[in-house]
Amino acid sequence: MVLGNKITYVLWKWWYREMPQRFFSYFLKIFVFLFDFFSISICLRTLFSVWKRDLIDYQGLSLPDIFQAMTLNFASRFIGFLVKTLNIIAYTLIAFVYTAFTIVFLVFWYFYPLVILFLLTNGTRIILGG
Repeated sequence: MVLGNKITYVLWKWWYREMPQRFFSYFLKIFVFLFDFFSISICLRTLFSVWKRDLIDYQGLSLPDIFQAMTLNFASRFIGFLVKTLNIIAYTLIAFVYTAFTIVFLVFWYFYPLVILFLLTNGTRIILGG
């Protein structure tokens, strides 16, 4: 019976210690990938920069043209701000959903052996008419 106890110990150690550590490692790697994929650090650094470097120079322009260039530069900055803000919001939502999914998965992972045990005992009792 010593071999059975050793196998049971190895299984429980793998199920409750090693695999959750791996899951957490995978979770962090995917989280870092999402952060990099959405370029959050770049978006935060350049939040108020112009969109696609679309900037008009004011030198040598008349007064109405300077006003028009200022308006277009402001519009370019506003579009850049809007796109980057929507990108940050999309990342936040995806990161939240991914985190919630991971938590649900880990809770399911921890309680799955108990569910199997419950189903086996309940099914056996139903089959035997108890």
